[in-house]
Amino acid sequence: MLSLYSKTPIEQWLEEFYKEHHILSPNDLDIYKIAESLNIVIEKSSGPDRSIWDDEHKIAIIFLHNDHSHIQKREIFFHELCHPLRHCGSQENMYSEEFLMMQEVQAEQFQLYASMPFFMVSEYCHQIDHLAAILANEFHVSIELAETRLKQIEARIQGAESVQRFNDVIQEQPVPNSYKTVAKKVVPHHAKSLVEKALFQKQKKEMTRQ
Repeated sequence: MLSLYSKTPIEQWLEEFYKEHHILSPNDLDIYKIAESLNIVIEKSSGPDRSIWDDEHKIAIIFLHNDHSHIQKREIFFHELCHPLRHCGSQENMYSEEFLMMQEVQAEQFQLYASMPFFMVSEYCHQIDHLAAILANEFHVSIELAETRLKQIEARIQGAESVQRFNDVIQEQPVPNSYKTVAKKVVPHHAKSLVEKALFQKQKKEMTRQ
């Protein structure tokens, strides 16, 4: 059923980027290695977690609070990573709360894709028991984030299954032919005789002209 999972353009882009930089397993998902590959600096901070970037010069800084655990830093990094890669302009200059919320929702989705890319997660999906705990341990994320990613994958596969079942039903149903339901017109006997008589008279005239 994993073959029914459809990757988003962002997922596809991340997968290509990871493979290009030889990031092929959970152990390769080192945030400092990823940051260096993207010309991003990670700075420890006593302030709030945030990212700033310069679109023109293609550089960015991600600030992570000193007191965060290893797992917290990773999860926040993958969230903040979305902003310089996918968004234009600084959030500090945004005055639309709706637009800011939209970017945060996108960053939450990006966090799932970047911290647990499908091409890596799929290698563990044969382990049905305690899969969320296994993924949390392998990818160094919280079990809550691992569960969210699994639910996302499951929902997308179920959606694809529903579409496939619908298409199968459509293909199995015979296409109704409206013409088959139309009763054949019955030509009255007297009308048929008139037609035959007219044809005979026409043929007779043509023969006399020859």
